[in-house]
Amino acid sequence: MTVQKSTKPSDSEKVNEYMTSLKHPLADVLEALRQIILKTDPQIGEEIKWNAPTFFYTGEMQPYNPKEYKRILIVSNLFRKDCIRLVFWGGQKWMILPAFSKAIMRMAEGWPCFIT
Repeated sequence: MTVQKSTKPSDSEKVNEYMTSLKHPLADVLEALRQIILKTDPQIGEEIKWNAPTFFYTGEMQPYNPKEYKRILIVSNLFRKDCIRLVFWGGQKWMILPAFSKAIMRMAEGWPCFIT
C-alpha cells in the first residue's frame, strides 16, 4: 500500500484581512516579523490559528494525526499589549528548512536577523 504525502496551502488573504483590522499597539512590528518569517523560505505558509498569525511548513509530509500540529513552526501571541510573543512550536522541527533555521540560530545568538 502506497502512503500519499500531503501538502498544505498558505492562506495569506485571510492573514492580510486580519492584519488590516488588527488593533494592537505593535501591529507594525508584527507585520515586519511576518515578512521576515515568510521571506526565510518559500515553503513557509501562514494562516490565522488561535486568533493570531501562525506560520507552518507547506511542503510534503507523511500523513499524521492533525491534532499533533506537526506542520506548525511559529505561533504569534498578541495577548499582551506591550509585547508580541513568538512561540516556536515543537522545538527543533524547523531545522527541516535550512534558511529558516539559520535565521533562528542568528536570533538565538543575539544577532539581528535581516532576510534579503
